Amino acid sequence: MKYFRGYWIHQNEIDPIAYYLEVDAFRDTVRMVEVMPNGELRPYSKDDANRGALVETTPLPEASEINSNPELAIVEIKRDIFERIWEKSRSTFLGDQAR
Repeated sequence: MKYFRGYWIHQNEIDPIAYYLEVDAFRDTVRMVEVMPNGELRPYSKDDANRGALVETTPLPEASEINSNPELAIVEIKRDIFERIWEKSRSTFLGDQAR
């Protein structure tokens, strides 16, 4: 597995401003966390029956291709960074859903 943090530079309030991704050897997204402009973290997993359909189904392009777009930026990160964000997003999101 590889792990990435990506940024989407835009001015709207409804789309994510950052992503954390876990991708497999085929560069398919396994798990993803969206970071919304208000700081909300939204977790997605391809194994989640309710939210799995929201995970990107096309392979992640190479970083050089993504970074050639002036509105996007992506860097590889360590697994422990991804796991911390993943756990925080799951506890926050699942806690909000239970209310």
